[in-house]
Amino acid sequence: MLGCTGHTPPWRIRGNELIIRGPQNDGRCTDERYLRVSDPHPPEIGNAYREMLDLFPPLPVLPRLEFVRSLRGKAGLFTERLIVVGVMDALEIAEQIWRRHRDWVMRRVAYLHGGQRFDPEMSRRFLFVFVAGRIIAHEFGHALRRYLDVWTPYPFDEEASADFWAGVIDRLRRKDHELGQEVFFAIGCDGPGCRHPTPDGRAHAYLAGRAHASRFIEQTA
Repeated sequence: MLGCTGHTPPWRIRGNELIIRGPQNDGRCTDERYLRVSDPHPPEIGNAYREMLDLFPPLPVLPRLEFVRSLRGKAGLFTERLIVVGVMDALEIAEQIWRRHRDWVMRRVAYLHGGQRFDPEMSRRFLFVFVAGRIIAHEFGHALRRYLDVWTPYPFDEEASADFWAGVIDRLRRKDHELGQEVFFAIGCDGPGCRHPTPDGRAHAYLAGRAHASRFIEQTA
């Protein structure tokens, strides 16, 4: 998402509100207001962004990371100089995965912690943090495309390109591919009027990014 053109800044902060100016279906520019979450919990969610920044050359423009209570159905958003994560939206995605694959998630979390079993609430917490991290990676993928003009195998699909670069980021950060694939499948769109890739398309682009990063790692080892 990019703000409306003109002299008005595409976003601003006023107290506990994040105000983003954007185009509507009728072409008019209007303000959307979101309630900011100044100290997201758990803190690992915000730390993930700093780790991602360390993987790449300095961006000419460093997007600010903001958390809001909800983006009203959108888990994340990128606009000029800004990445936004909807905390309740990320939680809903995590809960969808949890409801469908509870036992598998618990086994996967245990595997990622050397076989240590966690109680269900700890596993759900881990899943929520993981989902939020993938949202940040996707939105940061948009920023890499905009500010560094990184290569993509999807030159005509910016959403798939951001999924691809989220896969690159996750492979470089050694994040779990199976949970990552499940997250991108969960955020796919397969209904009428979809403007984003399908569940399979999103998962495929994410895995393609991971494969691309793996080849780079092998060539530079």
